[in-house]
Amino acid sequence: MKVVGISTKLKRLRKNKQMTQQDVAAYLHVSRKTISGWENERSYPDVSMLIKLSDLFGISTDDLIRDPKMTVDDRTKKPRSRKRQTVFIATYRFNIVLLIISYLHMYDLPGFHSAITTLILLINELAVFLSYESWVNLKRRLTLLEIFGSFFMLLAVNIVINFLSSSWNSSIVQSGTYEALGMMIGRVILDMLLSISLIMVIFFRPAKKKKWWPSI
Repeated sequence: MKVVGISTKLKRLRKNKQMTQQDVAAYLHVSRKTISGWENERSYPDVSMLIKLSDLFGISTDDLIRDPKMTVDDRTKKPRSRKRQTVFIATYRFNIVLLIISYLHMYDLPGFHSAITTLILLINELAVFLSYESWVNLKRRLTLLEIFGSFFMLLAVNIVINFLSSSWNSSIVQSGTYEALGMMIGRVILDMLLSISLIMVIFFRPAKKKKWWPSI
């Protein structure tokens, strides 16, 4: 028996979540052609896939199957998603600015030496993290391995850069034991935040701007 409206709902729910057919396919471990078939009524998902789809889109399986109308109130979801996307893009761009300033701070260049730089970088990274929506893209095992591998590689590079800095080495040598220890801990924290910031620049890139209501 044909499921009324499910193809239309799947397509709208996917686009409301700003996902491509390939994103959904990767999440479900099926081919993109399978997703295309569901959205164009050439085939229909089985029970196990319906459960996974309901989890992905945040609606009940019963609503997904039985209600011929959209169960997501698009008039309320649209502004909320748009606002969150706007916040994400703003914080993502600000993250790049803070990344540059933080590296200048690391080299103690005039006008860029301020303890608050690290705090602002941390706050902005939290804002980027909380406003990011495309988590499904990061759930694939390979991507997670790439992220963690890149983080430790960047952290190692940042630490090496510190040791190559003559001004940094000079400050450590001229400081007392506890002061030097505090400086080293502070610099490691900054290195970690810089590495996270770079990871966000690389892996959290905003998607290309899409229409909010593409024709179906």
